Amino acid sequence: MQELAKRYCEFRDEVFEFLEGGEWREVGEGRMTHDKRVKVGEWKEVVIFGSNEVKGLDYTKNVLKDVLPEGTVEMCEEGGGEVILSRLGGRARIKKHVGPSNLRLTCHLGVKVPEGCGIEVAGVEMGWKEGECIVFDDGYEHRVWNDSKEDRIVLLIRFWNPVVEEGEREGFLEEAKRRKEEDYRERWHPPKEEGEEWIEGIIEEGRRCAKCGVQGKEELRIGQGERFEIYCRSCGNIETRD
Repeated sequence: MQELAKRYCEFRDEVFEFLEGGEWREVGEGRMTHDKRVKVGEWKEVVIFGSNEVKGLDYTKNVLKDVLPEGTVEMCEEGGGEVILSRLGGRARIKKHVGPSNLRLTCHLGVKVPEGCGIEVAGVEMGWKEGECIVFDDGYEHRVWNDSKEDRIVLLIRFWNPVVEEGEREGFLEEAKRRKEEDYRERWHPPKEEGEEWIEGIIEEGRRCAKCGVQGKEELRIGQGERFEIYCRSCGNIETRD
C-alpha cells in the first residue's frame, strides 16, 4: 500500500470536496446486523467500490484502480469486500469484534484524524495519520474508538491476503455471493401477508432505476389484483403500479 500513500495527494482534494456534501449511509443499515451490534455512537460509510457504491469521486476511483492490489476491485464487485470512506463520529466506539475471514486483509488510509482516536488489533494499539496506511488482519479481534468531538475518517480497503491461493479465493467469493443475496432478500422481501401470493422476478435486463440510475438491480413483486411494485435493490426506491 506504499503506492496508495504516495498518491494520496493526487485525490485528497476531491475526497475533501466530497466530504462537504456527500451522502453517508449508516453502517449496517438494512444489512450486516453484526455491524449494528458492535457500534456505539455514529458510524457511517460511503461505498467507493462495492454494493451501493456512490456516484462521483471519478478521479479517486481511477487512482485506486491503478494502485490497489490485483483483484481488489473485482472482489468488491463480487461482494467479497469493499473500498469505503468510513466515518466514526465523535465519542463513538466500535466494540471488539472479528471479521469473517483471514483470506483478506484490511488497509486504513488516514483522511481526517483528530487527536484521541485509535484501533486495537489482537491486543496491539495503533493510530492513524493523514495520508499514511496501516494494514491488519481483521480476522483477529479488534476495536476502534474516537474520544474526540470530531469525526474520524479513513479510507478502508479490503484486499486479498497475498498467501491466498486462487482456488481459495473462488470458494470465498461463492460464499460472499450467497451471503450478499441473503442480505438483499432480508432487506427487500418483507413477510408475505396472509392469503397473498407473491411472484418475484428480475425486471427485464437493461432497465435502469429511475432514482439512482443503477442497471439490473430491480425486482418485480406482484400481489393480489393488478397491483405490483418494483424495488431497486441498489437504493431502495419503490415504484407502485396498478
